[in-house]
Amino acid sequence: ISIKILDYLINENNIKPNVCQVKAVKEIEKLLSSYRFNPLRFLSNKILGIYIHGSVGTGKSILIKAIHMIINNSEIFHFSDFIFHLQSKQKLKKDKLIASKYIILVDEFFINNLTNLILFKNFLNSLSNKIIILTSNKKPSEIYQDSINKDLCEDFKNQILKNFYEIRMTS
Repeated sequence: ISIKILDYLINENNIKPNVCQVKAVKEIEKLLSSYRFNPLRFLSNKILGIYIHGSVGTGKSILIKAIHMIINNSEIFHFSDFIFHLQSKQKLKKDKLIASKYIILVDEFFINNLTNLILFKNFLNSLSNKIIILTSNKKPSEIYQDSINKDLCEDFKNQILKNFYEIRMTS
C-alpha cells in the first residue's frame, strides 16, 4: 500500500513526498495490514482508526486523498460535509454509503460546537468493522473545549486518544 500511495503522490500530484509523509504512509500501511490480517486483534485493541494531525501545509489532505484513490473500498469526506451527511442520515437505521465502505476518510476534522461533538461521538459508537482516518490541525487533546459540558468533552477526547492511533505530521 505504501508504495502505491507514494507513487500516486509522485506521479499524479507531481510532488516529492517529504520524510514525514513517507513515515506516515508506512505507519498507515502497518496499521491497515494489521487490521487486514487479524481484524479481531485490531478491534480488540479498540483501535477505530488513525488520527493524523499537524499544522497547515504538512500534506495531510493530499495524503488521505491518495489513500482514497488507491483503496477502492473507501469513502472520503470533508468534515463539514460529513457532519451534514450524519445529520441527514441520523433518522435512518443504516447508512448504505458508509455501511458499504471499509475505510472512512474525514479531512479537516474540526469540532467547534457541542452538536458536532455529539453527532460524531454517536457515529464512532455505531461503527463496527470499519477503519476511520481523520486529518486535523489540532492534537487530539485539543479537539474541543466547553466549560459547561466539560465532562462530555473530556470523555470524547479520551475516546479519540484511546481508540485512534495518532500520527503527527510536521513540515
